[in-house]
Amino acid sequence: MSVVYANPPLVEALCQFQFEPSKPWDFTVPGLLYARVGDEFPDTQDQPSLQFDLQFDQPAIPQVSANTGAMQFFRRDRTALLQLRPDVLIINQLPKYPRWEMFRDLILRSLDHYQMVAKPVAILQMQMRYINRLDIPASHDLNELTRYCTAIPGVPASLTQGVASRFSQRVEIIMPEAYGVLVLQSGVVPSETSGKFGLLLDLEFASAFAKPVALDTAAEWIGRAHDDVKRAFQACYTSSTIESFGEVQCE
Repeated sequence: MSVVYANPPLVEALCQFQFEPSKPWDFTVPGLLYARVGDEFPDTQDQPSLQFDLQFDQPAIPQVSANTGAMQFFRRDRTALLQLRPDVLIINQLPKYPRWEMFRDLILRSLDHYQMVAKPVAILQMQMRYINRLDIPASHDLNELTRYCTAIPGVPASLTQGVASRFSQRVEIIMPEAYGVLVLQSGVVPSETSGKFGLLLDLEFASAFAKPVALDTAAEWIGRAHDDVKRAFQACYTSSTIESFGEVQCE
């Protein structure tokens, strides 16, 4: 049984695959992928890359190149998109986030489509990332933030005044038994709502394989990565904050 929230703090969830190719990148892949996903993701947009022309006797001149093989495929309602770059596939889920099983199925379905048209031989790296934002009353006392989130920098009590509006931290937790790294980032950003600021919690589980892995390992790995991110989410927010999200049980 899945657990979903009526008012989740999620800004974006994404899963990224980097592949070991079987051949040099084929610029027909975006079109072939669109033929398979166009019914679900009909709106497309090129992703031009910024390149610099470096010459020793004059400043670098940026040039935009559209022929990079990079493309975005959007759902009409903009709740999800696929991003394609040479040997990279990214599946993005935007609000409103469905339950995990639906996002997982989208990931695996998109991965299957990619495999059929690009024919990679293995996976070099996988990433599962959840970006959360919670708007809370502005405070200049760092200790006040611990009412909402436990992923707050440790600062001597005598120095906590006046630092809450500007902090960011990044922690990497090695998890060798899961062949990965949990990257936890938190910080404070301005809010459009007067008297509040945004408390960010960015949780990413990235693979750390010693060598490329088989394509059929993806389903098991993303399931485990999701579970590790979920445990981190529940550990980083206080029980009262999680209660405020409004837990809903789904069959």
